[in-house]
Amino acid sequence: FRAAVALAPERGGDEFPENLMLKYQDTITNGALMMAHMMPGQEWTDSERGMYYRALYERSIEQARLERIMDVKPYRPTYNPAISG
Repeated sequence: FRAAVALAPERGGDEFPENLMLKYQDTITNGALMMAHMMPGQEWTDSERGMYYRALYERSIEQARLERIMDVKPYRPTYNPAISG
């Protein structure tokens, strides 16, 4: 069984799994910068920079997806939507 999940911190929480932060720190940062620069009507809005960070973020997401696909072990098959019906 494999699932795609989104993590949301608990209200008042102050911990984040260290291994995830180390592995995906740049991705998280680029995603946050993308969203900040794309906010309409703010003094820091800069759509050109937002698009730059979006490209970095999307590239990192695609790399993580490819790593997940390549991380196949004989005892852990992956879901392939193309053949699953």
